[in-house]
Amino acid sequence: MAVRITVLALFVTAMCSTAAAQVRLAPAPPPPSKPDPAPLYEQAYKYDLGEGAAHDSAKALALYRQAADLGHTDAMLRLGYLYENGRAVPLDHAQAAEWYRRAADLGQSKAMFMIGACYWAGRGVPEDLVEAHRWIDLAATYATGREQDTAVNARTALARVLTPEQIEEAKKRARAWIISFENRKD
Repeated sequence: MAVRITVLALFVTAMCSTAAAQVRLAPAPPPPSKPDPAPLYEQAYKYDLGEGAAHDSAKALALYRQAADLGHTDAMLRLGYLYENGRAVPLDHAQAAEWYRRAADLGQSKAMFMIGACYWAGRGVPEDLVEAHRWIDLAATYATGREQDTAVNARTALARVLTPEQIEEAKKRARAWIISFENRKD
């Protein structure tokens, strides 16, 4: 009898351990999906311009923020533009530069150009011609078409007032950013 109880106890222990292991090995449910920011941006743009929806700056601003918080770089760029021009928000060059920087850090080439222009003019950030060259150089690398031409021309103009050492430092910073950016994409 004692042998049967011992065997039964071992069997129950083994079954419980197996069941517990199966429970632990079951895949976790997928995390809740993040909403797509593109429709938020599109609706914000319609409210902003009054195209396809009544013009409503407050709604546009709220939707741009939601889309930007979800990582939509065009929404970030648009927020930078709104702050830079005092549209729907108080004029705030520091906020404009912050939004441009966020979008640029995520690879938005127009924002790269804009944060470069901010550093060039000392608008919202301290004037720093090396940083300006870095961001405008990145814009020239990632932009296409007329935007690329604009960035190349701006980079050429800026290079005229920099020393060779400053240009080399700007290029070094740009290369480091590219390596970091490419690693984040993987």
